[in-house]
Amino acid sequence: MDHLRATLALHLIGVLIWIGATYSAGALAAMTTEDEAPAMATKLGSLMRKFAVPGMILAWIGGLGRLMPEFAGVYARAGWMHTKLLLVLIISGLTGMMGAKLRRAAAGEGDLSAPRKLGYTVIALATVVVVLAVVKPG
Repeated sequence: MDHLRATLALHLIGVLIWIGATYSAGALAAMTTEDEAPAMATKLGSLMRKFAVPGMILAWIGGLGRLMPEFAGVYARAGWMHTKLLLVLIISGLTGMMGAKLRRAAAGEGDLSAPRKLGYTVIALATVVVVLAVVKPG
């Protein structure tokens, strides 16, 4: 397998794990009652640390490994790629915010309303990223 295919595979596997875990945490938060919230927040925080964060790291390593060799010749002038990278930075930040909100909820200092919203926001932004990557608008 050549370098670009290997990095693409690493990137896509990372994205599936990252976005899947982040969305799952938000969806599970949405199904949690107030009484269950602190215990569930602890479990969801663990889900984020064990799956979402490593998936995010794999996605970034694979994505940058694919991007860098062709950046100057292909991607430097591609507006869609700049938009995609900006959205991925935002999703990365939202992933960190979700982890922080889950830690607070596990400590009894917050509820799960923010993780619910963040999970839905991440899946919506990730959908836009996929559309940009596939369509590559002019």
